[in-house]
Formats: sequence, structure tokens, C-alpha cells
Amino acid sequence: MNFEFWMTTLLIKIFTKKPKFFVPENINLDPPVVFVANHEKLAGPMMMGTRFPFTFRPWVNDRMLTQKKITDYVQESFFIGRLQVKSKWKSRFLSKQITPWLYHLIRGTNPIPVYQNQIRIIETFKTSVKVLDQKENILIFPDGKGETNTVFNNISQFKTGFIYLAKHYWKQSRKAIRFIPVSINSQLPTVSLGESITYNPENNYNDEKIRISEFLMQQIDTLYFPPNPS
Repeated sequence: MNFEFWMTTLLIKIFTKKPKFFVPENINLDPPVVFVANHEKLAGPMMMGTRFPFTFRPWVNDRMLTQKKITDYVQESFFIGRLQVKSKWKSRFLSKQITPWLYHLIRGTNPIPVYQNQIRIIETFKTSVKVLDQKENILIFPDGKGETNTVFNNISQFKTGFIYLAKHYWKQSRKAIRFIPVSINSQLPTVSLGESITYNPENNYNDEKIRISEFLMQQIDTLYFPPNPS
């Protein structure tokens, strides 16, 4: 843990409200598992990186792991893409303010780079399999940049490419990975874990991709407003 990560984490804990956690009594959290969470703009990664009580290594866009690229990416993806900031100079200014501490916060979580190049993306899956083989958990935020979801009210549509990790892990280890949904509500604030779902290698992969993604979205959407959050 570097000093910058420690200091950033401390400041976040001081100036943000601690979320209430909801964890099912009978949930199996024996590693390795893949936590799947809604991004909740910037709050999701921040809350998971500083408050989540279970260890993990997060999937992170490789552009977020390079100081030369992170400001551009945050401007395009977060301020323009998610927050719909129309002014380019304003989005640029805001990006430059947060990226120094954001960079150190991300690096401190020992992230797994998610390469956007279709050739290099296999490196992401190979690294992830090694992490799972070492009985370490992984965290993934699969929701798109503010993409509308016509079925669920509280979350954006999931991109389903991450489920290939389960197929690749099965091919390499003959083990079926479990996905655990994590619903983050930054306004309450709450972090709620849902029921796990296990990859079934006997099913058609495309069918399995739909089954798993829809189950996870349903859980995260339902748990967005947990019972008795106060």
C-alpha cells in the first residue's frame, strides 16, 4: 500500500458517510468469487475501494492505469459520458482536479488491466484466471456509460463480455466460478450483496451469458433500495 493510496483512503473515510452493509446470512463468501457491482458514477469504485469489507482485485480500464491517459479517459467516460457535462473546458478542469488522487487510489487496489484492444484482451482473462487460481476475488463493474435499461429502474444496461471469464476459467481449471451481485446506492448510502449465481458449462454459452447477466441485473436493481436501510 503506497502512501498516496493510504492518504486518499483516509480522506475519503473522513469526508464521506460510511455506508450500511447488507450481507445475506447464508451467503458463501469462500474465495474465489467474482463480485459484480453497479458503477453508481464515481461512488461505486470509491466506496468499494475504501469501505468494502472483503478483499478483491478490480478490473480497471487500462487507460485508468496510465498517468498520461487517465485525465482524458475520466473526461470522456465520466464527466462527458456519465454526467453529461456539455462544456469541454469545464469537464477538462474537473478531470484534472480529481485524476491525481484517483490514479493513486486505483493503483493501490492492485488492479487487473482491462485492455480495450481485442488482441490484448486475452491478457486480461489470463491474468484473471491466475488471480482466481490463487483464491483471490475479483470485482467487475459491467454497466455501460449511462446506457438506458428498459427493464430495470435503478441501473444501466450491463455489457456481458465479462462473463467470458467464467468460460475461460472453466476451460483452464475445470472449476465453475460464482458471481455475487453487489448493489450500491450512494444516496442512502448502502452496499447490499445478493444471491450468488454459478456458471454452468453444460449450457450453451450465449444462453448462459443472458441467464447470468439478467440474474445479476435483477438482483442489483432489486437491492438498490434495501429493506430498512436506516
